Order: sequence, then structure tokens, then C-alpha cells
Amino acid sequence: MSTWTTCVKIKRTDNVTIGLTELDRDITIGGITYVSAAGYSPSNYSSNSTMSVNHADIEGLLGFAGVTREQIRAGLYDFAYIELFIYDFDQEYIVKTLATGNWGESQLLDGTYKAEFRS
Repeated sequence: MSTWTTCVKIKRTDNVTIGLTELDRDITIGGITYVSAAGYSPSNYSSNSTMSVNHADIEGLLGFAGVTREQIRAGLYDFAYIELFIYDFDQEYIVKTLATGNWGESQLLDGTYKAEFRS
């Protein structure tokens, strides 16, 4: 049984920080509560050795960790810092940082959002 989970930390430009995890329960890492988000799914992260932008789309239902349509429309997440990492919740340590970057283009869909991650 694996004790690893994927987490996303999002720090907006106004210094509000939210966390999401694919784990079936909330966890706290470094004072930040990572909300269990059944609808959260990081797409495959693409990485290459060229100068092109690496990216992954992060999809989730509005409302997880307090993300609202109004906040997205107001641009509160534009250029937010994002860290994508694997966390061992049994041993309580970050196994590996997969990527760091910024929130890119956002799309509002019916009850969901889709945000581009650029590193």
C-alpha cells in the first residue's frame, strides 16, 4: 500500500496560499492544509530538454479550497506560484518536487475550471 500522494500548492500574488491533494482526506504540510479534492486531477506533466514551456493542466471543481468563479474572473490566480509535489503522508516528508511554475491561462467551464500550469 502506497503512502504517497500528489499535492499542489498555489500561492496567489496577494499571498493567499491554498493546497490540494488527491488523498482521500485533508493533510497539513508546513502549516498549510491540503484539502482532499476528489475532483482534483493533475494531468500528465510534460517535460523536455528544449526551451519550450513545460506544462500540466490542473482541473478541479469550483469550491475546493475556496476557489470561486469570481476569484478566477477577478484575476486573483493570474501568475500565482504553483508547486506540484509527491508527499509521503506516513513518513511526513516531500518525496519529490515534480515542478514549480506559475498559473497560466484559465478557462471557466460549467461548474469547473481548467488552469494551465507553466514552468
